[in-house]
Amino acid sequence: MADLVDRNEVAELQVTQFNRELDRLTRYRLQERPGIDALLEEVVHSLSTLVGAARASIWVLDRDHVELGCVCLYDQVSDEISSGATLKAEDYPAYFNAFRTSRVVNADDALNDPRTSEFSKGYLDELGITSMLDTQISDRDGLRGVVCCEHVGPARVWTAEECAFVASLGDFVGLSMELFEREKILNALEQSNERLVEALASTERAKAEAEAANRLKTEFLATTSHELRTPLNGILGSVSILRHDTSPEALERWLGVIDQSGRWLLNTVTTMLDLAALENGSLAINPERFNLMDAIREGASLGALPDRDTPVPPVCAKGLPLGHLDLQTDRTKLLQIIAKFVSNAHKFAPHNDIRIELAASPSLADAVRISVIDGGPGVPEDMQADIFERFRQADGSSTRRYGGSGLGLSVCKEFAELLGGRVGVFNQPESGAHFWVDLPLEHSPKV
Repeated sequence: MADLVDRNEVAELQVTQFNRELDRLTRYRLQERPGIDALLEEVVHSLSTLVGAARASIWVLDRDHVELGCVCLYDQVSDEISSGATLKAEDYPAYFNAFRTSRVVNADDALNDPRTSEFSKGYLDELGITSMLDTQISDRDGLRGVVCCEHVGPARVWTAEECAFVASLGDFVGLSMELFEREKILNALEQSNERLVEALASTERAKAEAEAANRLKTEFLATTSHELRTPLNGILGSVSILRHDTSPEALERWLGVIDQSGRWLLNTVTTMLDLAALENGSLAINPERFNLMDAIREGASLGALPDRDTPVPPVCAKGLPLGHLDLQTDRTKLLQIIAKFVSNAHKFAPHNDIRIELAASPSLADAVRISVIDGGPGVPEDMQADIFERFRQADGSSTRRYGGSGLGLSVCKEFAELLGGRVGVFNQPESGAHFWVDLPLEHSPKV
């Protein structure tokens, strides 16, 4: 009778310990929110400690339920966690049938129990395992795997309380796995929704940008027609006048207008063709050696407006030798950059308030800076970056005072970058704009 009372007290104590541990693991999962790997490690440590198992492990079935994979094994002797072992149903048919059909497999004599004896040779005998207690891991979808406890030493009889505790832990593991998978799916859905929202926002941005680009292109087409018609009108008007007046004075004046208008028209068409070549990557760079001062004067002459008597701006060099300053780069593209800067200056400033400066580049080594400085109204600070973008102008309205296609400065920027340099603009302290281009003395082709 006393023995029965003692066994009951031990059983009650075990049940109390097991319930407390189940409560602790539940609170641990809810409050600490560990990853599934950390939670499973906590479970196998708990199993090993509370049921006195030398080895405690968790195994998960594959999709076809023909293979078990160990996801977490705790060895009490080495105090190490491992994983990765596999068991195939074809190699251990009796064991697979046992845990598939029974919630608990309590093999007190594992070496001889028909449900576990398949492990005797090469596993149980080598590790000294004498008793096994396995239980199903299940969730709402059915069987998921097995929780396994292995005893080393003299064979033992697993108590009903131990079987119930291990079975409860199997349920706990199954529920936890299901919750983790649901959380994973929810997180994936949230991330997918976030990506969808970002994609929608990106689409809206792309739509807005496309609409803005279309507006700019429409505006460009309208202004370009003006840029083409103006020099053509100059040419045709001059020819019409010369048909009736061939005096030396008329010839000199109107042939000059024809010459300027032709150059201006050529510059506009060349800019458009250059833009097309830049877009498809077919623009060729042809470096040659030439005198920089001669090129600057020629570029400034090309920048004269077709319908106005515009003088060539003066050129001054600061700290550079005038007679022997040579450049090795694409001369034609440099002429286009200078011509564009000068034509802009003529549009916005009095013709006698424009100058060109030549100096060493303050930002590039072994490079020169060519600046075109005018006394006009300057460029608004919020537009100084935009005017070097395609189809952008400081004033793009239909009532704008000054001409231009909105392409020239963007082409200048891309030309300069192809030649290893850069362009920029800032306003003078007193008034006017300061456009500059930095170019290396020796062009190094971009790779």
